[in-house]
Amino acid sequence: TSYSTTKTASHDYAQGYAANPIQESSSTYLYSGCSVNGYAQSFIAQTASIGKAELFLNFNGTCATPGGTITVGIRSTAAGAWLTSVTRNQADLAAGDWALFDFPDISVTNGNTYYLVAITSDYDLYWLASGANPYTGGSHYYSFNGGASWTNNTSYDHVFRIYDANLSTVPLTKSKVWRVKMEVLDGNGSTASTVRDVIGNGY
Repeated sequence: TSYSTTKTASHDYAQGYAANPIQESSSTYLYSGCSVNGYAQSFIAQTASIGKAELFLNFNGTCATPGGTITVGIRSTAAGAWLTSVTRNQADLAAGDWALFDFPDISVTNGNTYYLVAITSDYDLYWLASGANPYTGGSHYYSFNGGASWTNNTSYDHVFRIYDANLSTVPLTKSKVWRVKMEVLDGNGSTASTVRDVIGNGY
């Protein structure tokens, strides 16, 4: 029986820098003083929309408190209004792992600077970072007052991934497949069979 592949497939592609391993290099968790409840990373948009982000998070055992929430989203300035955001319970996050924040999709201007911001309801979350300043398109910020004011530390970049809101269409090569069944009858009257797929492209 012959059949063909579909002509297109949709795949959720990250913005270019988010897929670059250098943006996922790390050396330390920020911060250990149980006084920071806001983190931000500036970045340059490489698409016309943003739909979700991943942050590599961990818990600070020194000041761990039960419960709590974290709100993550996008701003045009670190202290500005949310362009989009989503809040998750800290109890739902895995320690020392990527955490996905799927906020409502927004349109952005390709090439402009935006801020990936995380605000916690307490002081016991770390956001993994690198002191080697691996990302040239932005830098790390921290806040003691839930994002009302910020301090910039250009020596650090957070570990982050940001994803386009739109699905990219990928063309596939059309193909045709025949399934062939072969049967062999031996001298004792026993039958052996096998099935093979024969693929032909470009028809």
